[in-house]
Amino acid sequence: FISNPMAFPVVSTEYIVTVTDNNGCSDADTMEVNVFSLQIEGDTTICQGDTIEFPLPPGTTFTWDPTTGVGGGLDTALLFPNSSITYTVTATNTLAGCITNGQISVNVLPSANANFTVKYMPGCDSLVVRTFNNSTNANSYLWSWGDSLKWSELYNPVLFLPYGNGREITLIAVASNGCNDTLTIDSSNVVFDDSLMAMVPNVFSPNNDGTNDCFRPEVAGWFENCFLLYVYNRWGELIFESYREGHCWDGRTKAGNFAMEGTYFYVAKVRDLEFKGYVQLIK
Repeated sequence: FISNPMAFPVVSTEYIVTVTDNNGCSDADTMEVNVFSLQIEGDTTICQGDTIEFPLPPGTTFTWDPTTGVGGGLDTALLFPNSSITYTVTATNTLAGCITNGQISVNVLPSANANFTVKYMPGCDSLVVRTFNNSTNANSYLWSWGDSLKWSELYNPVLFLPYGNGREITLIAVASNGCNDTLTIDSSNVVFDDSLMAMVPNVFSPNNDGTNDCFRPEVAGWFENCFLLYVYNRWGELIFESYREGHCWDGRTKAGNFAMEGTYFYVAKVRDLEFKGYVQLIK
């Protein structure tokens, strides 16, 4: 039996103390010795732009050297360096005053940089979107759009988005080391009217000289199945009609005769939009 024992536990330990007097009567009590022990060491690898969460034990303060890329609160430290770095960490237990030191090395891998722009072209049933991939430090790509069930691994895919809501376009660019970056563009606010542009000449000369021989409104978009063109003479008679994009009026009537010089009225329809005006036929 030891009347004044000393304990040197390496881990937190609960001791039972029993006291016995000369009469053989005894009593017991327990004592818990908490050992401040904290492992601060190890290397880790992250992608540039990522964050590591480092939980902090209660009753312990931490100092970091350097403080570059260090944040967080009382219970969690956040490490987000932009380049590889080694931290020297000092942990102090505020209850016992114990201090321990260690090092943490963070290897930061360069990440891909996702970047792209788009060009909208209206179509009969959907918005046609040309993508222009400007990503850097990437060697593979994953596009998703619409309801996210559509995807492509092409470098610059052409997308067909329904008119209305839910038309986000997302690009995930992946570097050779597996680090990735994501960029999303919301196209929901682009409507049919906004993306439609029409260039309509006001004069043409169907004389087979290779210049302005045919009258055709130039509409930016894909309208193979929803483009209509009507041409009327001054008496309101329909002398030409076309039901497909790219078909132009060569100056002939529906009977195949050459129309006379003069002013003619046209109506071009694209879906539910109409472009009306006059064109001068000269020879």
